[in-house]
Amino acid sequence: SLAQVESYLYYLSPSGVCLFDGSFATSIGDNFGTVKYSGGVAGSVDYKYYISMQDQSGVWHLFVYDTRKGIWCREDALHVYGFAYNLGELYALTDTRILAMKGTVGAEEADFDWFAESGDIGLDLPDFKYVSRLVLRTKIGEGSVLRVLVSYDDGDYMEVAHNFEKNLRLTQIPIIPQRCDHMRIKLEGRGSFRLYSISKVIEQGSEL
Repeated sequence: SLAQVESYLYYLSPSGVCLFDGSFATSIGDNFGTVKYSGGVAGSVDYKYYISMQDQSGVWHLFVYDTRKGIWCREDALHVYGFAYNLGELYALTDTRILAMKGTVGAEEADFDWFAESGDIGLDLPDFKYVSRLVLRTKIGEGSVLRVLVSYDDGDYMEVAHNFEKNLRLTQIPIIPQRCDHMRIKLEGRGSFRLYSISKVIEQGSEL
């Protein structure tokens, strides 16, 4: 699982994924919670650390760590036997295929289902201020599907937008939140999609 990204060494240890800066090893796997992984195989390209590893139930996962943003993403259940870097591309060997992780060569991958979920977004503000809406700036690929769901105060998710207008320009999706302490946003869909920002619009209320 050893792979170098810039001047740092990344690897899977018995206690989780770690970063070694030449002097000290630091854990970067807190996002995985209490789940233990083993059998890690890793590679790197463009400031990203790719690692395929197996959880305690025997299921394989391909994770990607963006070393500049400090963000982990799970791509899929791909079991990789080995990675190799060549001429700006990272190749992954599976049981039946060789995959180009950046997609610079070979046949383009078919559309797949995906989702992304935010953490808690606080809406309780002082001085009678409140969040009147949240605005998502997005770009949705032609033929792609997008669903926007929200959860208030740890409740069930509810759909608030589906298959919003698709074009090559940026699209703004407004969400009018209910009065609550906190909320979460979940995006799910199929095909190409890009989220540029989530903005709060705050207004001033008045005392009754």
